[in-house]
Amino acid sequence: RGGFWRAQQWVRLERVQFVGACNPPTDPGRVALSRRFLRHAPLVLVDYPGAAALRQIYGVLARAMLKVQPQLRAHAGALTGAMVDVYAASQRRFTADQQAHYVYSPRELTRWMRGMHEALAPLEALSVEGLVRLWAHEALRLFQDRLVAPAERAWTDAAIDAAARAHFPAADLGAALARPILFSNWLTRHYAPVAREELRDYMRARLRVFCEEELDVPLVLFNDVLDHVLRIDRVFRQPQGHALLIGVSGAGKTTLARFAAWMNGLAVVQVRAHRGYGAADFDADLRAVLRRSGCGGERVCFILDESNVLDAGFLERMNTLLASSEVPGLFEGDDLAALLTACREGAQRDGLLLDAPDELFRWFTQQVARNLHVVFTMNPPAAGLAQRAATSPALFNRCVLDWFGDWSDQALFQVARELTLRVDLDRAGFAAPDTLPVAYAGLELPASHRDAVANACVAAHQAVRVANARLRRRRGAVVHVTPRHYLDFLQHLQRLYFARRDALEEQQRHVNVGLDKLQRTVAQVSELRAALRTTQQQLRAKTAEADAKLRQMVQDQQEAERQQQAAAALQAELAQSEAAIGTRRAEVVRDLERAEPAVADAQRAVSNIKKQHLTEVRAMANPPAAVKLAMDGVCTLLGHRAPDWKALQGVIRRDDFIASIVRFDTDAQLTRPLRALMRRQFLALPEFNFESVSRASKACGPLVKWVVAQVEYAEILERVGPLRAEVARLEQDAADTQARAGALQQTVRELEAAIAGYKDEYALLIAETERLKAEMARVEAKVARSVGLLASLESERARWEQGSLRFDAQMATLVGDALQAAALLAYGGLYDQRYRGLLAARWALQAERSGIRVGDDARAADFLATAEQRLAWQALGLPDDALAMENAAMLESFNRYPLLIDPSGAAARFLALRAEQQGRKLTVTSFLDPAFLKHLEAALRFGNPILVHDVEHVDPILNPVLNRELRRTGGRVLVRLGAQDIDFSPSFALFLATRDPAAVFAPDLASRVTFVNFTVTRASLQAQCLAQVMRHERPDVDARRRDLVRLQGEFRLRLHALEKELLRALNASQGSILDDDAVVATLETLKLEAAEVARKAAETDGVMREVDQIAQSFTPLARACSAVYFALDRLAALHPFYQFSLDFFNRIFRDAVERNASLDGIADERLRLRILRRDLFALAFRRAAVSLHHDKQLALLVQLAQIKLRGDEESEDGDAGPSQEAWARLNADLDFVMRDALLAAPSAPADADVATELAATRVAGVAASADARTALAALAQQLPWCRAWVRELGAESGSGADEWAAFAASDEPERCVPSAALLADGDALSGLPAALALRTLIVVRALRPERVLAAAARFASAVFEGAMGDALGARMDDAGLAHIVADEADAATPVALCSVPGHDAAYRVDALAREQQRGVHAVAMGSVEGFALADQAIAAAAKSGAWVLLKNVHLAPTWLGQLEKRLQTLRAHDQFRLFLTTEINPAVPASLLRRARTLVFEPAPGIRANLLESLASIKNTAGPAELARLHFLLAWLHSVAVERLRYAPLGWSSAYEFSDADFACALATVDCWVARAAHGRANIDPARIPWDAIRTLLAESVYGGRIDSDFDHAVLRSFVARWFCADAYGADFDLCDGVRAPEGIAPRDFVRWCEQLPEHEPPTWLGLPPNAETLLLVHKGHELVADVRRLRSLMDDDDGDDDDEGEEPAPNAASAATADADHAELPAFMRQVELLAAGFAAALPAAALPPLSAAPDAADTPLFRVVEREHSVAQTLLAQVRRDLEQLRRVCRGECKQTNHLRQLLADFNAGVVPQSWLVYTVPRGLALSRWIADFVQRLSQTQALAQSALDPQARIDVWLGGLLFPEAFITATRQMAAKQLACSLEELQIALVREPAGVAVSGLKLEGAVWSDSVQLNDGRAEPLDSCYLQWSKDACQDGVVVPVYLNGDRSLLLFQTSVPVGPSTDKQQVVQRAVAITAA
Repeated sequence: RGGFWRAQQWVRLERVQFVGACNPPTDPGRVALSRRFLRHAPLVLVDYPGAAALRQIYGVLARAMLKVQPQLRAHAGALTGAMVDVYAASQRRFTADQQAHYVYSPRELTRWMRGMHEALAPLEALSVEGLVRLWAHEALRLFQDRLVAPAERAWTDAAIDAAARAHFPAADLGAALARPILFSNWLTRHYAPVAREELRDYMRARLRVFCEEELDVPLVLFNDVLDHVLRIDRVFRQPQGHALLIGVSGAGKTTLARFAAWMNGLAVVQVRAHRGYGAADFDADLRAVLRRSGCGGERVCFILDESNVLDAGFLERMNTLLASSEVPGLFEGDDLAALLTACREGAQRDGLLLDAPDELFRWFTQQVARNLHVVFTMNPPAAGLAQRAATSPALFNRCVLDWFGDWSDQALFQVARELTLRVDLDRAGFAAPDTLPVAYAGLELPASHRDAVANACVAAHQAVRVANARLRRRRGAVVHVTPRHYLDFLQHLQRLYFARRDALEEQQRHVNVGLDKLQRTVAQVSELRAALRTTQQQLRAKTAEADAKLRQMVQDQQEAERQQQAAAALQAELAQSEAAIGTRRAEVVRDLERAEPAVADAQRAVSNIKKQHLTEVRAMANPPAAVKLAMDGVCTLLGHRAPDWKALQGVIRRDDFIASIVRFDTDAQLTRPLRALMRRQFLALPEFNFESVSRASKACGPLVKWVVAQVEYAEILERVGPLRAEVARLEQDAADTQARAGALQQTVRELEAAIAGYKDEYALLIAETERLKAEMARVEAKVARSVGLLASLESERARWEQGSLRFDAQMATLVGDALQAAALLAYGGLYDQRYRGLLAARWALQAERSGIRVGDDARAADFLATAEQRLAWQALGLPDDALAMENAAMLESFNRYPLLIDPSGAAARFLALRAEQQGRKLTVTSFLDPAFLKHLEAALRFGNPILVHDVEHVDPILNPVLNRELRRTGGRVLVRLGAQDIDFSPSFALFLATRDPAAVFAPDLASRVTFVNFTVTRASLQAQCLAQVMRHERPDVDARRRDLVRLQGEFRLRLHALEKELLRALNASQGSILDDDAVVATLETLKLEAAEVARKAAETDGVMREVDQIAQSFTPLARACSAVYFALDRLAALHPFYQFSLDFFNRIFRDAVERNASLDGIADERLRLRILRRDLFALAFRRAAVSLHHDKQLALLVQLAQIKLRGDEESEDGDAGPSQEAWARLNADLDFVMRDALLAAPSAPADADVATELAATRVAGVAASADARTALAALAQQLPWCRAWVRELGAESGSGADEWAAFAASDEPERCVPSAALLADGDALSGLPAALALRTLIVVRALRPERVLAAAARFASAVFEGAMGDALGARMDDAGLAHIVADEADAATPVALCSVPGHDAAYRVDALAREQQRGVHAVAMGSVEGFALADQAIAAAAKSGAWVLLKNVHLAPTWLGQLEKRLQTLRAHDQFRLFLTTEINPAVPASLLRRARTLVFEPAPGIRANLLESLASIKNTAGPAELARLHFLLAWLHSVAVERLRYAPLGWSSAYEFSDADFACALATVDCWVARAAHGRANIDPARIPWDAIRTLLAESVYGGRIDSDFDHAVLRSFVARWFCADAYGADFDLCDGVRAPEGIAPRDFVRWCEQLPEHEPPTWLGLPPNAETLLLVHKGHELVADVRRLRSLMDDDDGDDDDEGEEPAPNAASAATADADHAELPAFMRQVELLAAGFAAALPAAALPPLSAAPDAADTPLFRVVEREHSVAQTLLAQVRRDLEQLRRVCRGECKQTNHLRQLLADFNAGVVPQSWLVYTVPRGLALSRWIADFVQRLSQTQALAQSALDPQARIDVWLGGLLFPEAFITATRQMAAKQLACSLEELQIALVREPAGVAVSGLKLEGAVWSDSVQLNDGRAEPLDSCYLQWSKDACQDGVVVPVYLNGDRSLLLFQTSVPVGPSTDKQQVVQRAVAITAA
């Protein structure tokens, strides 16, 4: 119109022309212009110049560039041609559809020219080869650096080489294009080629300086590092050089950028995001950077990582900065004024006089463009870069993109080689085995041991990538593995190697010392035994000598006796002579009688002194005074004067001392002076008497007595002297006689003296013998003790020797074991036990095939921790399983701080207890804690461990801590925390934790932490459940078991400690062990204690076996508990809302075990176990069912039935139950159902006769349909027991015909399946009702699919023996909600009331609160105000114990995540309850759903329930009386609309969201119009109600506004027109056939009428055909089977049935050669897939489609072009399907490794879905794979027929319209042909489907809901096949009949066209519309 409106004024434009310039809308970041705008502006496309134009443009530039090198000017044309060829080829090869940044424009050629010019300008001369090399280098930088895949880079290399060969044929291209092509100016003055090794040496030297000055980071200079550094350096040398570095976290992007910046003298600036960092902070940082680069003239490198992009506005600002070197609005006000002042000063420094603001700002932007270099670093997005390119196009237009990607295998290998140089990996004589799997393609073969280890490191990293891909495919989990993981792996490898090596060597040293001591002890014992033998010889000699002396003494004794006899004879003679003088002597004697007896008595006493007594006196060194006095007196009397005791001893020790006493001559020797002396010095003393002296010495007493007697005798002699003379004379007379007797006496004395000598000598010999015997006894005792000690140490010695021998083996396997353990520490923490086992198996297999020895029986936990550590961990509450021990080891040994996945809180408790045990305090906090920063600072300063919860979103302030960005200043170690530096204590430990097991972490965070997964495993949960069950059922056994487990651990630990103490004692001993009694005693004590401990350990092992045997009876229950929990956990695969936590299951378990009233009074253990299992399943289902949609409950029940059947089979007791054969048959049938083998593959040729028989089978409707016949054929093929009865179905008569007829006619066919069919293979299953019910399900599914739900419920009922009958289908009511709130929820468990859209369950909470008289605070969510109110309400109610109701929480998903974390630490009143109402929306966090008690509310099905609910919601009853009926009609309409949704796509073609809000809006609309028409009157004439307005609003706006299908709209209009009219107030008005509208005017009348309706209405009430319910049940049956199969596949995954060890990709032929070895490890499902692939391949045509040719006159027709396209696509698809099937079979046979494409195919085949790569044409939703194959074969047949018909244009064939790959193209072609024939435009033609031959014949059509003979008549809803129909195009549209849609498939998702069909006079057209009669083409 030439103008526009502005401020209510028209502004006219004259002589103004608008010219716009924009990129095409397909470019990144562009928005398509609207058609309305383009209507007013002509569009001119200015495309990129063509090849000729480019050659001309850049040829001029090339000639100008080569003027600096005159010798090269002749090559300008070749150079230009080569550049354009490479550019054009890359532009064709790489498009934005592949990667968003694959956009090529002439800008690349301009950059190419500029780069070459900058390199050529300073050179003096350059050869052609140098020019080609420079050309190739710039080409690689422009075209290769951005590429993602290695194959794409290889293609670019080849394209550059091809262009060089084409345009520079004379050059030495071998030298010019030799790779690598590296250019740099670091080694030379100019930008020139450099050698890689020279560059590496130079960079290594510069890196040392860089680490000292800038950043201390270990950097391995592998080849890719050199390449990337030079690329970044090239960018920094260019003006406005900005880089976009894309690579995985940890690839070195930031470090290399900082190094390149440092090399170029750039100041590095990085964003330091922190808590609360926002747009204002970023603007401040950006202003500072721009001031430094613009005003200060400082060259700045601004590095921005995507992890610091906390707001989308950051990228918007950077996008603008890159595009224009400024950010509009960044400098305003005072900032702008200060900037201009600084710019003025900067310009003056440059000699420029600028004053105008525009000039100053322009100078500022120029300076920024010159000095600022921006480097973006980001991770490769999982969904590609399309979104980034769309939102920030300047990132890709203005930045040079360098694709780092992940580290290549070469990089991994070189890094491993570099970082393991300190490790002793070289093995002399190592020969790499032929089976070595090559992970690095450049590995030199044969590989050294060091290279084999480095290759194994690469393979370990690759194995983790494979495991991550598998996790992503099977569970949808996104797991990141980065180079940081790999570096961590290598660090662990070095640490573990050195630590383990030192420990082994130290242990070996102790063992060797101990063995050496034992060897020396053995030698000493041998020496002692030799000495003992010598002593024995000496003893024998001494004994012989003593015997000889004894014999000599006996001989002399005999001689003395003979002499004594002779002397006796002489004495007889003397006696006779003595008798003669006796008289005289008698007289003398009588005088002396008084004195002589005393003398004689004294002499006898002296003679009787014992030798030992005398010897005792002789030995006295200091005798008592009495002894000394006595002996002095004796010696004095004898005439010996001794001055002291020593002299007296000399007298006493004389041999004749006693003899001299005995021979004492009183007369001669005892003179009077002597007698006086004796009397004076001795006898006068009172103590000189016998009694006193005898007490002191028994030898001295007689001597004193003798002295006294002698003195007294001498005195008497003196008095009787004369008498003595007489006696002397008489004695002299006898002298002669005595002489002779004396001679004899002398002889006797000599003999006696000799005998005495002999006795002395004999005594000495005996003493020596005794000494030798004592020495022998001592040596024998020592030898015996030593032998006993050695014997007791023999076991230790044997073990030590064995350990010593094992040392070499341990050292040989040290590298392999350390490799395994290090890989586990670096990679394994995130995975569960099963995936860790898979990875460990892969790593071990790689090591074994690489020749790297690995220990056989060592667990990783045993390698990583000592026995003492493991026992201590168990004491802190960790279970004794491998997963827990490995996790604890990871918490002990980590390089990156751990991030714990801890749903149950076990890890947090363990850390707290461990810190307490260590005497430290664990600080527990979270990011929601206001004091978080204070806690973190304190922990950093004081070195305390800190545990941070809820780290799903990590505060950026932790980044410096996680990265360990430490600075050392003045002896202090500092870390930057926000805006301040904090002292960093070396004992600081950070633990991050999340309770959400499904949390997804950014790759940047994943690379910085060590994940440790404490998620419960099957084994651990089974152990926990077993312990709890035993604690409740057998507390005595449980107590013994726990005590025994504790004792076993303590015993093992004590034995280990004793062994170490033994070694320590042996090592600590000095000299000989046998000489050190203390060491020997210690060793004996230790061995005794060790023996005692070993005995007790053996006893506990025996008792433990008995306890385990008792516990074995409880194991099936514990296994069932674990299986039930994981069955609940798998339900999330069916719907994201089905989330169940471990706490939820634990409540079920405790209620079933500890609070089970059914166990009261039951004492039998077996019966109690059966009750526990029964009630566990029942309670689990009842609790979980209310959290599921009604349609999903049966899937859970069937899943639980499978678990129970598995448990029943495992717990069968021998012959007491069904046989093993019965269980095997049941399992086969169950596997058949669960894996959907029913239609898995086409029938084998052997079953062709069965298929032929079935083709005519019609036993009362059985097998009448093609689907049923196909199903029966599959049954006969795959289940042997089905073959007999399937054949019987073809018999028209027989014993089973009547039973099958009854089965077909029954309303409950699952109850009357012929028993002959179920037991066709014998009676083995007759005692197993579950097996019979399962076979019933198989039969029903094949023949009566509408009864699958009932048959499945019957199967579950048989399994659970009817225990679940009342629970299935139960819906949540008010009583159930009250029970849950009171008994199942607590203050920390919110109750989530989830409902389908349009249904609100909040009223239930209000009703419950009123019933229980509780206050409830309701808050509507969805706004910021609502968040604040909710927080306040929760805080207040938590203290008071009130209830809080939060409505529509799905509108606040972010706040819900915070709520879940807040509930973790909420200390609430016991009566507090939190209720959440939400729609079933995926935005609700799964973590909250797991924490909450989730209840799913659905509208009750049926017209009755909907009517009652709708009428109950009507609050406004004011108005005319007629309004109540209108309200009822609205309720009826709403109920019908809602109920028809259950029958989609028959009821409605789409699932429209009709809700209570629509009904409320309709009520308001009707009330408004009726009130307006009534004008306040109490009544209104129905004819005056504005029906047209009401009908229009309802049909077009209120309900019709949600409908997007014309045919659905027609259905709605039909209902509205029927019910909303004046006739509705008539007495005989029918709502539908058989349902008359109620009479009455009050709302209560209508409610009472509704209450009398049946709960389940027939579909005809909804306007649907009678069999609509059947179709719905069939659909639900299919959904049930699909759900059960999905759950079963997940269960198989969890059970490990599908361990695909063959998934690892084969990087080369060497790995592929090992495929055969992997075949035995292939899972069972792969073998099943191989069978399917073989069957599918057999079903395909044996040959390719014949070539297409046409008659000359038909080649250009539209139909031929359609046929040509069909033929081409079908041919291509057939080839692809064949290729995929063949590759699948090879993979399943283990003949080749898998690719990503083949993995996806495997997953699709296992799931039974059609692979996405095969879906080149439209198929029905959810089409099974087997049906797709059969359908594809039929389509190929038609395509072949069409190709043959193309040869004959006159040939007429019926085209199967639904069998065309592109039916729309076929319809369009027929329209074009008709337009040509009728000579009219396409728009003038209308299509019609007619039965008469006219137009193009089509076949395969089906009419749903009616039959068409002459006219269309309604039927019961069956789909009737139509005979050949014809597509007719004409100018005149047929107006008669009813317009029906023609859909491609039965799911009614694709409308082909619509046609009018004739309707008979007896058929109501509105019924045709309401029944949604339609035609389907396939």
